Amino acid sequence: MTEHLNQPPDDTSDYCINDDCFHPNPDLCPNGEIVCRSCGAVQGTTWEPVYEEGRTADLGGAGTAPIARAPPGIPGLPARQVRMNNQQTTRTSTKELVERAIGDSPFAGVTKDQALKILSRIPKNFFHHSKVDTSFEAYGLGDNPTSDERRARAEHRAEHMAWGILKLLDEKSPIGWRRTAVTCGIQTTKAELFARDIKSSLGHYAEGGVWSGIDIYDALEINIPSQELVLSTEIERLLIWLGNSGLKQWELNEVRGSAWRLLDSWGATVYDLAVTPLSNKSPSLQAEVAVSMALLKLGHPDSLVRALQNEHPKNGSLAIRREILSGTYSPVPKSSTTTLDDDFSSLGGEE
Repeated sequence: MTEHLNQPPDDTSDYCINDDCFHPNPDLCPNGEIVCRSCGAVQGTTWEPVYEEGRTADLGGAGTAPIARAPPGIPGLPARQVRMNNQQTTRTSTKELVERAIGDSPFAGVTKDQALKILSRIPKNFFHHSKVDTSFEAYGLGDNPTSDERRARAEHRAEHMAWGILKLLDEKSPIGWRRTAVTCGIQTTKAELFARDIKSSLGHYAEGGVWSGIDIYDALEINIPSQELVLSTEIERLLIWLGNSGLKQWELNEVRGSAWRLLDSWGATVYDLAVTPLSNKSPSLQAEVAVSMALLKLGHPDSLVRALQNEHPKNGSLAIRREILSGTYSPVPKSSTTTLDDDFSSLGGEE
């Protein structure tokens, strides 16, 4: 029976492979099979086998390497699919991806405009060379990544660069950066690493094509704030976090007023703290000390103060924070027993 398969059709033949068929009537069907209309037996087919040993080239053999990055031994794809896979899209620069990520952020238009102004002060080679985020976490790409994998890495890195720029704005004026970043799925540690790197890379080309570094205030073309304004900014940043943690508006007003009264009593808004224990501390730590002590003074639990401290890590603050929670810390300088009118006669000095 099988010897008649794959034979060309014979329109004049009245043969049927079914010995019980007494009225053979072979006919060519649309699907390529030759079928007897009398009994329905399949006489043969005009379709060719997909592959026949020795008749065509083995697509997996030598000289017919698989396309793209398929491992050896995988047959090549049809020519049409090869052409489709080889189509190249226009590459988007990292700077453009950062600009797009800033535009997609949920902040106000004024904040986005300031972020774009900072972006314009970053040198072009920064986007190609900065890989500080890999010190925190590797992307896990193989030795031979595909273009799609590299593109995904570039978009991920550009997004965190954008949020690093927004972090710099939050340092200047609170915008609720950390909580918003976590809500948007941003890894804050990566963004903070980029913020630190971007901050040290800001600048512009001076005369002669020499790159001249600038600070965040020069980049935004604003004046450097006074000590009191910096303290106010840091206090408001902590109050935003406290508000997000459940404190009501009237409670925040109490904390704000109490913190400022403490700072005024320490002389923080009058002179430069040169004679106080906080003289060598940053404004952010000075504000945290005032807000923490105000919270405890107003009867808020230690757990809230401890959570605030953990959410805003600072170098060199462990001892101060521990003393605040234990109630033993005082930023007021210790009083001296000597005065300007003391003649030191009791110490052997001249009268």
